[in-house]
Amino acid sequence: MSPKTNSSSIQTSHQAQEKTVRVPRRSHKPSYGLTDAEITPELGRELAEFYRFMTSGALTSPSVKPITAVTAKNYLIQVRQFLGWMHRHRTPVVPLSQLRLSELFSTSGLRAEEAFGEKATPLRIANIEDYLRWLRLEREVAPSYELQVVKAFIWIVRFLEPVSTHQVLKRYSRERTSRREEGVLKGLRSLMRDIQIRAKTTQRVVDEASKRIDWLEFLDCVKQLKAECTLIGKSNQQRSKSAIATSIQRYLIFAFFSAIPERPRTVRELELGRTLVKRDELWYLELGPEDFKTGKTYLKLGEKHVIPIPQWYYPELEAWLFGYEDEAKNWQGYVDEKGNRCGWRQVFEPTHNFVFFQKNGNPFTSVTFSGFFKQVAYRLTGKACSPQLIRFMAIAHMRNSGASVEVMESLASLMGHSPQMQQKIYSRHAQTQKSTLALDALATISSEVLE
Repeated sequence: MSPKTNSSSIQTSHQAQEKTVRVPRRSHKPSYGLTDAEITPELGRELAEFYRFMTSGALTSPSVKPITAVTAKNYLIQVRQFLGWMHRHRTPVVPLSQLRLSELFSTSGLRAEEAFGEKATPLRIANIEDYLRWLRLEREVAPSYELQVVKAFIWIVRFLEPVSTHQVLKRYSRERTSRREEGVLKGLRSLMRDIQIRAKTTQRVVDEASKRIDWLEFLDCVKQLKAECTLIGKSNQQRSKSAIATSIQRYLIFAFFSAIPERPRTVRELELGRTLVKRDELWYLELGPEDFKTGKTYLKLGEKHVIPIPQWYYPELEAWLFGYEDEAKNWQGYVDEKGNRCGWRQVFEPTHNFVFFQKNGNPFTSVTFSGFFKQVAYRLTGKACSPQLIRFMAIAHMRNSGASVEVMESLASLMGHSPQMQQKIYSRHAQTQKSTLALDALATISSEVLE
């Protein structure tokens, strides 16, 4: 089944785009992570081995599964940030020449073999506690960010045991964790519990009410982005291939959330042939237990959460992925310099199967994806709405529109969580909304009396 031209093919008339506005941010803080130039060859080899370890199937325990390349890269970023802190801010600082992954748990600054030779000195997590404290005080990070840091360190612990050079070859055949590793993992999981408890009472770094838009406003954003998918720009001039492809990807990302209010990770890691699948001319989102947060709770091994993609989404999706010839024999896609017809996706020459990615062709990280989404939302609405809020907005809209219990239960199943969690999410949104209404009413009264 070919996409219908009259449904939503790429438009040829231009509508004026709003001027791009930078998303307001907190005061700029200098970066502190290790740069590429600061990574020594020895540390570079360790980081490369650490990445292979996280993404390979030969892990230390049958109960620990490999993670996706995107998640592994995010953890690598966290580790480089931490090593940069050790080099720039830790007391005492660690010289670049001495930075190793084994330093993460070393209190003496000794090499791995020497530090682990100290029989009376177990692995410590003091460095991590100091780092988390520094992040809270100096960088003002949210508890959710701290949790990501600790998760990265849990993988480091799995990787480091055993750390001695003569033991490295045994790492992949080890069937059980050592007492030392168990102790550190216990300490890290205790840190995670403390952070999760603190997250329930900590005021959010950015007020959600200042970023939230309602569902109809979000759908209007999608409509505006679709109108921007034009071939002809201002003054009736042909837009650049890069500008056209950028507009199509922006629309597709926002439209995907409007069709299926998924978690940002699902959209960020959408992969052609794996989580985005075409069968019998129909498109499906297929998620395994490892592909979303609650997958292991709601899916058994080998099962998939299969969601049909609505057909109104097909024209731009196929123009982006492959290109196609519409009913009028017009090519809806990209034609390269050699005359090859393909999808607009190829403008950026990606070397992977991820559907969406950055302009440089690299996959999105959680940070770059969130930043991209906020930038677009702010340009269209004046609010830096994050992709994490989309699910809240969808639930609130359905509840406030009087959706039946059956519909709300179906929505919970679609989103991969329980009705109880759905109620919790809605209550949090409603509480903020109630407070905002009261503040607005009081402000109106005050202005009438005091002005």
